[in-house]
Amino acid sequence: KYLLTVHDVNFVDEVSSDPNHRVNRLFTAKLEKSTAITYISEFAKAETHRHFKVPNVPEHVIYNGNPISTLLDTSKYVADVPVDKPFFYAIGDFIERKNYESIINMMKLIKDFNLIISGNNNKKYGEEIKKLIDDNGLTNQVFLTGKVSDEGKQFFMKNCTAFLFPSIREGFGLPPIEAMSFGKPTFLSDKTSLPQIGGNASKYWSNFDPEYMKTVLFDGLNDFENNKEQYETIYKQRAACFNWKTAASEYLDVYKTVLQ
Repeated sequence: KYLLTVHDVNFVDEVSSDPNHRVNRLFTAKLEKSTAITYISEFAKAETHRHFKVPNVPEHVIYNGNPISTLLDTSKYVADVPVDKPFFYAIGDFIERKNYESIINMMKLIKDFNLIISGNNNKKYGEEIKKLIDDNGLTNQVFLTGKVSDEGKQFFMKNCTAFLFPSIREGFGLPPIEAMSFGKPTFLSDKTSLPQIGGNASKYWSNFDPEYMKTVLFDGLNDFENNKEQYETIYKQRAACFNWKTAASEYLDVYKTVLQ
């Protein structure tokens, strides 16, 4: 019995689309021996079917849960980047598909806010982002924290003006859910799985022209401020939809079915 869970098939775009490439052959072998398949989003399922021949076995979509199950006391957290000015926040691994350059280029047009980005930037893309910040004279406005603790992440999400996530390729997208837990306005790219995660309340960028991104951002912030209580409730309710207890129960049902 073999249950395969598919998080994404980004490797087709990022590594190789050649069916004979080692990564694709390994994944195909897993598909072919599967008794059942689960996917973490409808998008992950659709992409798997688009790129591969999926065997005729039971398939299930089980969304991930919200990693923030407990809100921490962050009142004593001391940030090592400036937080005395309103700021936007982003977090994630420093890989090309996270598309951080788009929000940094947007920040060239914004003077009254800072941008703080968390995540392991000790890699090639991190160096490219640091250079972009330096080359554009944004070292006093865009700050990289490196990896942060859960306390630090919750501090930045709790205190940011908005959460930004311009990723162009996601199988799911956990950080927006975490930000929505705090009722924060969430701005995402409209690519891949993110509209399924952000729902109707989030605002979306369909392209990454800096002027356009700025317009979407500030139009969305104005809308949020005019309907703040309503939006905060909607965001928190959306985040609550992604629950690990529900996911665990659904996986258990799948295991029981597979083992019959």
